[in-house]
Amino acid sequence: MGSCRPQVFAIAGKGNPRLLSGIPKLLQPGQTGERRRCRIEVQGHVSALGSTSDNRVLERSDARVFLGHALFLQHRYSESIPLYEKAVEIRRPYEHSDRDADFASENASLARAYAAVGDLSRSDTYYAQAVVIFKAAIANLPEMKSNYAARLKSTLIEYAKLKAGLGQEEESARLEKEASEL
Repeated sequence: MGSCRPQVFAIAGKGNPRLLSGIPKLLQPGQTGERRRCRIEVQGHVSALGSTSDNRVLERSDARVFLGHALFLQHRYSESIPLYEKAVEIRRPYEHSDRDADFASENASLARAYAAVGDLSRSDTYYAQAVVIFKAAIANLPEMKSNYAARLKSTLIEYAKLKAGLGQEEESARLEKEASEL
């Protein structure tokens, strides 16, 4: 497997999940040789995750999120949406996802991608879900409040911009105020 072995094993759930952070570097366009081969291999392993056992929820979800981030950062918004959707779908049915800050972040990522392609209605739905889940996560784990509140704040700011774009100025102002109070 060459130089991509650690990332491929992490995606397959056989290694340290923190190594997943190397995936976006592998997916940069214009790569040749070993990095291109590795990129293709990583994408293949992400695709194969659909057949992995249900007990690897985080690996299955996170791999798609990281790949979605890589595509989003390359302005390939419409390509990132199915990956974010699948990540949300994978994590949603599991116990306590309704108060899981990482699940909230996945919803916010999907909302951001929908906004980028102009689907403001869906974006609104996923931003609303992200805010509710972040608030529940803060209530559930008060010791993580500083981490979760920072993530909630950035989500509220993005959500306020969306509401302004939808012509909902009062709601936009309310969300901005809520963000400023965190």
